[in-house]
Amino acid sequence: MKIKMKISKYLQIGLLLTFFLPFFRQCSMGPSPEEVEQKRIADSTRVVDSLKIMDSLKIANPGCNIDSIYIKEILKIDISDTSVAIHNDKVDSLIKDSIDKNEAFVEKSASDDSKKESKFAELFLTPGNNYTGLGYILSSVYGLIYYGGATLAFFLWIIGLILKYKKQKLVHFINIIALILFYFTYFDISKYKTDNKLWGYWVCFSWCLVMIIVDILILIKEKKKKSVD
Repeated sequence: MKIKMKISKYLQIGLLLTFFLPFFRQCSMGPSPEEVEQKRIADSTRVVDSLKIMDSLKIANPGCNIDSIYIKEILKIDISDTSVAIHNDKVDSLIKDSIDKNEAFVEKSASDDSKKESKFAELFLTPGNNYTGLGYILSSVYGLIYYGGATLAFFLWIIGLILKYKKQKLVHFINIIALILFYFTYFDISKYKTDNKLWGYWVCFSWCLVMIIVDILILIKEKKKKSVD
């Protein structure tokens, strides 16, 4: 059992040493590579949507040269096709209406969702653009965990190491709380935003998870041994 306890202590020390690894990206004024890639994908999606609209317009307006109009508007090329001049305004109007309807639908859906989520906040947390006591507490706790969760976890893991040497069982609870705080640092439920967590962060997280599992197994074996004795 002494060997297992030593392994547990070494794991806790190794956990603290992982804080020398890169955890988070530094804030920068320019877009990150991930954001650039997301913009490229969004632009590609818009192009595909435009092509779908053009196909629909071709079906609805078989006598209209949609391709020529698109080239004229986008590439600014002089085209002598008379059908372009005849149907140009009509096609532009159809494209604009289609895009406006799509944007209006997206905005309405987002607005409905945000209204439902904000009713509770406005009533109990921020009535009249003022913080209630509960609103201030929740905002402070969120900010503390979001920006300082890793810092709190680091100090809790130091306390956990001290408690391990003193053979205090409270260490298991402290390590789990610290892991939760660590996980929610820079946590964002929005999948559309770039994650600022680097590989060192996940090494630390995985290390702690393994350590907690080892500690729980050691604790279970200790209890079984005591029950047998």
